[in-house]
Amino acid sequence: MQFFRFIILSLVLLIAWSCKQDIDLTENYKDIPVVYGILSQNDTVLYLRVNKAYSGDNNAYIIAGNPDSSNYGSNIDVVIEEVNKAGGSRLMHLDTTTLFSKDSGTFYYPGQLLYAVKAIPDPASTYNLRIQNKVNGHEVTASTRLVQDFIMTKPAPGDTAINFRKTLATQQKFEWLSAEYGKLYQLIIAFYFKETSSPGDTIMRKIEWTFNSVRSSTNQGGENLSVNYYNSDFYYNCNLRVPYPDYLKEEAVISRKPDHIGFVFTVVAEDLCNYLDISNPPAGFLLDEPAFSANITNGLGVFSARYTKEFSFVIGKETQLYLWNMPNLKFLKPLG
Repeated sequence: MQFFRFIILSLVLLIAWSCKQDIDLTENYKDIPVVYGILSQNDTVLYLRVNKAYSGDNNAYIIAGNPDSSNYGSNIDVVIEEVNKAGGSRLMHLDTTTLFSKDSGTFYYPGQLLYAVKAIPDPASTYNLRIQNKVNGHEVTASTRLVQDFIMTKPAPGDTAINFRKTLATQQKFEWLSAEYGKLYQLIIAFYFKETSSPGDTIMRKIEWTFNSVRSSTNQGGENLSVNYYNSDFYYNCNLRVPYPDYLKEEAVISRKPDHIGFVFTVVAEDLCNYLDISNPPAGFLLDEPAFSANITNGLGVFSARYTKEFSFVIGKETQLYLWNMPNLKFLKPLG
């Protein structure tokens, strides 16, 4: 399950759930801060979203489409404190910015107001969030550690190539050691290849092979985790995803050449894992439940971490030969 695809949906559902029966919809703009912030050492800009759980004189869905009732704007100070291992700290003041990639829908569009600061988080530091309402003095706080680095153990450290041997028909495993502060793991294998089409244009393409998410028993790190697979699954995915569904586009392809395999892990911290567990109801349902706070004091939402890491391997000659012997895929014969 690609759990990270549900993150934005989770926030929308969280805001919707905050319209509980015990909130008086005749009270103008009841102030319930909803916070969503995920830190990663992969990022160069930190983004935080802070909205109001909506309520007002008018229909709640109409109010949701009004940025004045959904945003705090400049009426709040948003500060993230970075505390390093030695106890030293620095304060990062987030400024308002607008994201314009929002599609039309219930909540206001096309712009979405966020709070942002340029920074690369340090995995060894702790991050403390403080949001101060300038109008009523209300303060919201939260804290998180970043997901730490980790290693794969199968393929083993030091291995540079990978083969998917058709002659080995038994179930196999990809294995790794869990990361400190990591809880939920999503593995996607990306197969990169060069593709040449008429009249001679060459591009780099990739197809993806997605595995079920894996959960560690603790967030202390060092736990052996794995996913199962069959070597034949790789070739099944190639047959399914390499050729274009458009006949004419596929006919224009002259040749393909394997490049490399990437094991792409997305790891989320425990608070974000808990948030996803509770804020993802069955598809199509809005549950009449209290809105959820994963780790936010005096508010709703989550302030947590995720980490993405890719392990790269060249494609072994045996696998390249198998691909060449699947003529519908148009892979070149390997040299040598």
